Amino acid sequence: MNTKDFESNEIGIVHLGIGAFFRAFGLPKLQQMQRQSSSRHPSGWNVIGVSFRSPGVRDRLAQNGFRYHALELTEDETRSEEIEILKDVYFLKEQREEVMRALLSPNLKMVTLTISEKGYCYSIETKSVDWNHPQIKSDLISLNQALSPPGLILQALKLRQEMGLSSFSCVSCDNLSENGQILKNVILDLAYHIDSDLANWINQNTPFPCTMVDRIVPAATVKEIEKISKITGWADPAPVQHEPFHQWIIEDCFGSLPRPPLETVGVIFVKNVKPYEEMKLRLLNATHSAIAYIGQLLKKETVSETVQHPTVSRFIENLWKIELRPSLEKPPSIDLDEYTRQLMTRYKNPALVHKTLQIAMDGSQKLPPRILAPIRENLKANRSISGLGIVVATWISFLLEKTSARKIHEIDDPLKKTLLSAVSRRDKVKAILEISEIFGKDLRKDE
Repeated sequence: MNTKDFESNEIGIVHLGIGAFFRAFGLPKLQQMQRQSSSRHPSGWNVIGVSFRSPGVRDRLAQNGFRYHALELTEDETRSEEIEILKDVYFLKEQREEVMRALLSPNLKMVTLTISEKGYCYSIETKSVDWNHPQIKSDLISLNQALSPPGLILQALKLRQEMGLSSFSCVSCDNLSENGQILKNVILDLAYHIDSDLANWINQNTPFPCTMVDRIVPAATVKEIEKISKITGWADPAPVQHEPFHQWIIEDCFGSLPRPPLETVGVIFVKNVKPYEEMKLRLLNATHSAIAYIGQLLKKETVSETVQHPTVSRFIENLWKIELRPSLEKPPSIDLDEYTRQLMTRYKNPALVHKTLQIAMDGSQKLPPRILAPIRENLKANRSISGLGIVVATWISFLLEKTSARKIHEIDDPLKKTLLSAVSRRDKVKAILEISEIFGKDLRKDE
């Protein structure tokens, strides 16, 4: 495939998985950086988005030339910002040639990703690529028609090596512990299976920085979209909403490749992201999941409604104090007391209509890093796991409630078939705890 220049040489990033989160988190920061630093740094950090699941996001954004609004929600006011740094969105199944042209652009510096936990085609049990994943099986048969995000990246890197182009950095922005390392493991596993020389070239030339990302981004309903259009003054079918809080920590391991000067807008580059990501996974994400499942069982629609219940808020406070904070290595310059106080304030923000059902999705992927990892740490240290055990129980109760109420469609999970099979057995709880993809072999054996 021949590359050709875009209309502008300003495209520096291709983003895979152009959902609401990155449009409310990454793109506003990149736009702010580009505007603030244009006089001091070369430009060229505009973004092309790639959608894997459906053309819907592309088609909605295309109505306004890929411009949209990001609304900051507080209890007292709503602030709107027009985002213009996104220049196009491609739907892979219909526009593979355009996607590959973007990934093979000599000007491309970075590929970023928000594809959710299941998009990495990663096996928690083997800590490598999931060779049984249907997309991975397809990619191995025909890499030039790659379906998975890791396969698509590998296809692009293979072609760039063959064409004598430099590599690009691969920056995961998903809520995964060691997200960059997971992405690297999957891509190198695939590469070594195909061509060891390619794998060595990727290993030597392609940075996979780990990151920690934090901003609550509730989905916008049809009514809210109509309301936003009235606030902003023009019809916008693809706005996003977010809280004021924003935290982005990036491992500074880009080597000779360029990286965006995001430090000018408050993004923090560090040598080791792990303490920050564990803080966020265990203090925010773990309690977010807890609130979601408890809220669903209490018939509470949103996070803010759920934490108004005094028993729930006390439970979350105790979870932080007794079981989650003791499992952490404290990040440099972070006051964990202040951090958790800030979290509770964020949860209680009534302007953020963050649906408990939305957070409850993909439980099989979310529980291992958020809940089961601190359970393992606490078991080793002989600390309490009773609160975290309750969170696992609420997830199981959520599954049982949905199946008994015939709301199976509300269980959105990559292991849905496995979960439904377990729920259908006589000893439902035991059957769920025996799912090794979630609980491994160690927890299943631990009384």
